[in-house]
Amino acid sequence: IIVQLFPHNPHKTQNCVSIALTFAVMAEDKERLINRLIEILEHDTLSDKTAIAILEGIGIPPELREYAMATKTGMMDVETAEKLAEELDIPLIAVTGDQGKVGALAALGLHDDVDEAVKVYY
Repeated sequence: IIVQLFPHNPHKTQNCVSIALTFAVMAEDKERLINRLIEILEHDTLSDKTAIAILEGIGIPPELREYAMATKTGMMDVETAEKLAEELDIPLIAVTGDQGKVGALAALGLHDDVDEAVKVYY
């Protein structure tokens, strides 16, 4: 799912979006999948701000949804993303840059709500 982020963020990527991917994977294959995704991103991303966040399970914590909405409608910083990810035990991994952690975490909060994910807030 594509998640539109706050378009007036001076740190945004070209299209100001983040992507949420969902997978069902056997526990023994999880690390291999994560490592392969990182390899692909390292090789193919065009951004120097790429990061990933990993949410296990299917439920979205209310705090994560609130963070995602705040990131769509206003400025958010890396430190806030890192703090929330730590509180929720969500690994945040900078692939090419820490700034991408903001959007990576936000994408997880809206991965089940396509209508909200694509809205643009000016």
